[in-house]
Parts: sequence; structure tokens; C-alpha cells
Amino acid sequence: MLAGSGSALLAGAMLLAACAPVPQAARIELAPDEQILISRAVWDSFVAYEDMIGYSDGVFVVSEDGNGSGYVYCPTYNCSGNYEREAIRLCERNSVKCVIFARGLEILVDYEIVD
Repeated sequence: MLAGSGSALLAGAMLLAACAPVPQAARIELAPDEQILISRAVWDSFVAYEDMIGYSDGVFVVSEDGNGSGYVYCPTYNCSGNYEREAIRLCERNSVKCVIFARGLEILVDYEIVD
């Protein structure tokens, strides 16, 4: 787990390792009609993230290939910080391009779980 600087941000276990380095920015945007394919393991991680954050704030990211994920969340009700930026920094540190999959409990992209 990583602690955010100066705040109570916590980052979940990143499953982004073992991906090739990516020289561009770490954040990707999906087109309005585009869908991301995610692995069952990533979906299971999202379900664990949902259970963990409850009504707290957080951001869940998924790697461009749908096989990796990570998250940043606030374990209390009085955190401050930019969760999206912190989540993208996790991607950058792992040299992976990611999409913001969910903010809090709200899924932001169209997706399909593949096995």
C-alpha cells in the first residue's frame, strides 16, 4: 500500500506490473461508443474496492489491456486530495496506460468482463 503525500489517501495493490513501458501519458480516454474488456480478476478487484470504500471517496483505474487495475481511496470521511491524479500517478509509476473506470462507486465506462 502507498500513502498519499500529506493526506489520508491509500492506494490498493496494483496489478499493473509486468506490462511493457509506455512512453506516452498514463491516462487514456475511451470514445463514447467504445467498450473496455476487463478480466475476471480485474472485476473481482473492483468488487473488493467497492466493499472497501463503502461511501468514501476513491478512484478505480484499469489498464488499457483490461488485465491490470489499481485504486486510490479515502479510508475516512475527511480526506482531501485529487484521487484521479493519484490513481494516474500509480499508472505512471508502473509505466502503464490506464482508464478511469470508476469514481467512488460510479462506473464511468462501458465494459465487458472476459475470461
